[in-house]
Amino acid sequence: GGSGAGKSTVARAVAGLVAPEGGRILLDGVDLPTLRRREARWRRRALHLVFQDPYAALPPTLRVADVVAEPLAAVQLPGRLHRRYVHQLSGGERQRVALARALVTGPRLVLADEPTAMLDASLRRDLVDLLGAL
Repeated sequence: GGSGAGKSTVARAVAGLVAPEGGRILLDGVDLPTLRRREARWRRRALHLVFQDPYAALPPTLRVADVVAEPLAAVQLPGRLHRRYVHQLSGGERQRVALARALVTGPRLVLADEPTAMLDASLRRDLVDLLGAL
């Protein structure tokens, strides 16, 4: 959908960050908003949200390896970057770290809220190809 269509709002509602005004949010046939807080949190561990702005989504005072270590190779992030701080990375590198952080828990569902919005055209294509491969 286009700008203002509600993509981000839907992703945030699925992730439990905002309450839906209507409808149902089904994960494995279970309506998440009807669950008690503890069970909803447990069920939402099966998903992870990747925000569109990697500059705001990652803590700048941590090194990349501290944010997430294991899936860095899966998102094609070179080992030379692992010891760098997040604020030292480009937008594309930051978005790959955000994806790696999403993948480290092994979620069944990754909600990507316009993950290419902050990237230039060539990086967008690379990231879309990477998401397809993953």
